[in-house]
Amino acid sequence: MPTPRDPTIVDDIYEGEEEDITAPCADSLKTGETVVDAVVTCKWLSGTEDATAASRIATPRQIIGTDVIQRVIGQIAGAWYLLDFLVTLSSGRKLAGQCIFYAKSRSLS
Repeated sequence: MPTPRDPTIVDDIYEGEEEDITAPCADSLKTGETVVDAVVTCKWLSGTEDATAASRIATPRQIIGTDVIQRVIGQIAGAWYLLDFLVTLSSGRKLAGQCIFYAKSRSLS
């Protein structure tokens, strides 16, 4: 994700794969600001229905420097997902961003 403000389509993820998705925030920070918190949610967008898309969020997100990293797990093949990031900065500002990813089948057919 270039910045949390730019909705981005990230690389496809295989069904059942555990993958980390990074939201880099450095380009959106003002001098002296740091990332202090983030809330990340997952929603089903289209394709193969996933009524439990919110459960695709694994372990709490990580904040490493100016990046927010969220692991997703157990995606269903054929589904498109939306990750929504709401990042709180030390100044009190909040940055919002989204990324979209597709879960593809691991089968060869």
